[in-house]
Formats: sequence, structure tokens, C-alpha cells
Amino acid sequence: MIPLPLLLMVACQVPNTASTAEQEVKVATTTAGPSKRQVAEDPAVIEVFVLKHAHAGSMESALQNLLPNRRGTQFRVVADHRLNAILLSGAKDQVEQAKVLLVQLDVPSPKDE
Repeated sequence: MIPLPLLLMVACQVPNTASTAEQEVKVATTTAGPSKRQVAEDPAVIEVFVLKHAHAGSMESALQNLLPNRRGTQFRVVADHRLNAILLSGAKDQVEQAKVLLVQLDVPSPKDE
């Protein structure tokens, strides 16, 4: 039969928690991928699109209505009335999509022909 003090001493032994916590941190850092914030942050692109036929103010409001901000991105459309140009700022794919729309919309109006 095992004496009671020895039995309690064996039952109450606590594993080394410092090394266990250290191992958990190492596992967490090696298995963690890029955070959602890092993935969502594309480098911003700024482009100027000079209009030939359309008015900058009307194109600005059209693009703002057609291309709303996506979650985690900041897409901006600004009209430069002096140059009759549109300034596009945002993620590269959003700027490219806006440029495609501008090419399609910047055409002579039917009454000009």
C-alpha cells in the first residue's frame, strides 16, 4: 500500500506550464497565415482619365453609383472640371473596372452626330 502523503505528492504534480505555453505560441505562429487585413489591403492605384465627349461631373456621379466601395477597400472617383477628367483611386481591379466603364460611356451623344 502507498502512503497517503506520497500519493498526494504524485497526484498534485503540475506539468511545466512555461514550456507548454511556449510550444503553443510556436505552433500558433507557424500555422498562422496572412491576416484578413493583409489580404484585403491591395496597394492603391491612382489614374487620371481625360474625357473627350462626356462631362466629368456626370461621369463622377455615374461611377459612384455603379461602383460602390467594397468591404475593406476605399474606391474614390473625383471629377476635375477644369480638365474635364476623372481621377480614379482604389484597388487596381476597381480602377480597371471604372476605366472600362468610362471608355464605354465617353462617346458622342446622339444629338452631336
